[in-house]
Amino acid sequence: MRLLGLEIKRVLMSRMTRIVLGAALFFSFLLAYIPVTFVYCRNPQVVIGDKEYLTGFEAIRAEKQITQGISGEITQEKIVYAVACYQDCLKRYGVDYTYELSDTAKRELDPVKYLFHGIREAYATEGGIAADIMDLEAGNLGDFYAACRKHLTDIMRLEQKEHPAAGRNAEALYGKVDMPFWYAYGVSADAIEYEGLLVLVLFLCCTVVCAPVFSSEYQTGADDILRCTKSGRRKLAVVKIVSALMICLVVTVIGMGIWILATTVFWGQEGMQTSVQMVFSVISLVDLNVGGLIWSEALCSVIMLLSGVCLTLFLSSRFSNNMLAMATALLVCFLPVVLGWLIPDHIVNLVKCVFPAGGIGLQNGFLYDLLEMRYLNIGELAIWTPFLIMAFAVVEIPLWIGLTIRSYRNHALK
Repeated sequence: MRLLGLEIKRVLMSRMTRIVLGAALFFSFLLAYIPVTFVYCRNPQVVIGDKEYLTGFEAIRAEKQITQGISGEITQEKIVYAVACYQDCLKRYGVDYTYELSDTAKRELDPVKYLFHGIREAYATEGGIAADIMDLEAGNLGDFYAACRKHLTDIMRLEQKEHPAAGRNAEALYGKVDMPFWYAYGVSADAIEYEGLLVLVLFLCCTVVCAPVFSSEYQTGADDILRCTKSGRRKLAVVKIVSALMICLVVTVIGMGIWILATTVFWGQEGMQTSVQMVFSVISLVDLNVGGLIWSEALCSVIMLLSGVCLTLFLSSRFSNNMLAMATALLVCFLPVVLGWLIPDHIVNLVKCVFPAGGIGLQNGFLYDLLEMRYLNIGELAIWTPFLIMAFAVVEIPLWIGLTIRSYRNHALK
């Protein structure tokens, strides 16, 4: 334990390490606050001298009051009411689209506006084209949840027409989703996406901290002296690995904790109970509310990050130059992100599953695998990619640790 404590102290004594870890914690709070600045809404009670639009925390408080009428279970009655309000408003003002309405008219629709996206999606055509609410019959509207299930079937038939097993798997997962959906105004989709950006920042910081763990002592020659000591071979390798993982784990947990706590305070606890389907797509396969989604992404991200850190430690044990070890680690770990811009999706899905930290990214991050119907099809077998990403991440943690120890011991023989 004394050796472990000394190794942790050695890593933390580095000025670069302290700067990087401090920046990681700062960004944890900053990335929770930034989405709040994007929020704006029309002031529901404008009088002379009042602001016409509210922003930030004022807008969040106003939106909670405005949408009280649709809070709770999303029943068929609320769906019919939203459609009727939409059609009545546009007809009274003689327009075809909501963007043609005046601000005064738009205020009439604000209490139900967060239902419109789900309605358009659920009642889409078999070709996946979103429905025009003006074309729906409010008095003869089919069951909303039956429409959601049919829309999922239509989408899977379009996107996975050559892989019926994927469609069956998606329908089985969707059958476990709790219905009716539940809604209360709270964390926006943009704010949840910033959690993925935070994970990317934390991963970058941890990679910078871990890349020199072995290579710095190779570079200075200190390793030649350490290997002559009683604990300077396998035991020292294990201590270095454990210390690096402990530092990264603590920083990641604290960083994610700061983000989740700040997000909950900024947006309110009630919105955390909202069904994921009401914030993103009505046919999302995860049986989670927003709070569950945030915690699930946090837990999975910690596992993926540790898997990527273990690969970084292995590369550090292979190179005798700090910058080369760091550059290689960043290149390998971010390869799935780069490939997402260059090669077809079905190949990217495979690469993401196999690579450590393959689910850490922006537009192709783990969050989107959870929310979208991304499948890896192998013959008659269809596997939802979130399962594969997590399975490979868990398996690769001990794999890279073992390879790192072996690499360090072999380096001693050179």
